[in-house]
Amino acid sequence: MVALIPAAGRGTRMESVTAGRPKELLPLGGVTVIERIIAEAAEVADHVVVISSPQKPELDEVARRAGAEVIHQLEPRGLAHAVACLKAETDVLVLLGDCVYFPESPLARMDRLIHLGVSGCIALEEVPASRAHLYGIVDVDDMGTINGIVEKPRLDASETEPRYAVAARYALSGGMLAYLMGAVERSTEAGEITLTSVLSSAIAEGFVLKGVALQPNQVRIDAGEPESYLAATRMDWR
Repeated sequence: MVALIPAAGRGTRMESVTAGRPKELLPLGGVTVIERIIAEAAEVADHVVVISSPQKPELDEVARRAGAEVIHQLEPRGLAHAVACLKAETDVLVLLGDCVYFPESPLARMDRLIHLGVSGCIALEEVPASRAHLYGIVDVDDMGTINGIVEKPRLDASETEPRYAVAARYALSGGMLAYLMGAVERSTEAGEITLTSVLSSAIAEGFVLKGVALQPNQVRIDAGEPESYLAATRMDWR
């Protein structure tokens, strides 16, 4: 199993906090965000790869020092393109580079599902309907099978039921990764190629994806949003 950490983005939302440095190098309890995510990945994966940018040499240095390989995404073409930069035929865990889990991670459960033969799985957290427009929202049945994903949906103001949102962690089988790389290679889109769109197409073509609901001890910390990050700095990061 390979763990992939996409971290090539510019992080413009965090400029008021980072002063131009990569957001992944912000500290949480004296350890940078990227080091915490690499450590999380290394608990499950045999090999950790950070997808960085040529404009982030400081990040590259820290990632290599933490034991990760670094690959550059030369074009800002979105998350699916970043995953395709791995160019390998293997099962892969994808950990978004601006989200940290505290105190535990869902990765071990996701890894187990891939080994049981599931094409892919996505970590899910419940969010109120009023915030659904900020996330990728998943339609999941009672057996945990994902029927579809909608990126940042607009809901009717009368809707109040919580929704399951994508929670910054994915696991893809080798077959699912091969499908993704083929989709990226065939894409004629001029802008970003979203992972949501590729996975939605895979579901429509018969791939089985499962949702992995977060447990109470698996809290996602958004270190890519100023208010959330500043709140996280006050947590007990032992």
